[in-house]
Amino acid sequence: MITPDVDPHLQIHYRSSKVKAYLKQHRALRVETTINDPRDFGVGRRLTSQNWQALCAIGVATNARFLA
Repeated sequence: MITPDVDPHLQIHYRSSKVKAYLKQHRALRVETTINDPRDFGVGRRLTSQNWQALCAIGVATNARFLA
């Protein structure tokens, strides 16, 4: 239920990461995924091309699953 002048938001936490969804400017749904410790998902901490691609894939899959 959406009430005037109330900004709904939803946060889902998994270990040290989270997914946040909210209405931006009361019109568009925005979903943000924050991964603070890549080791929670079996990805190394060093910034390499392989780790970056793995984190991007995890973020895209998380957002798609959330929206589904």
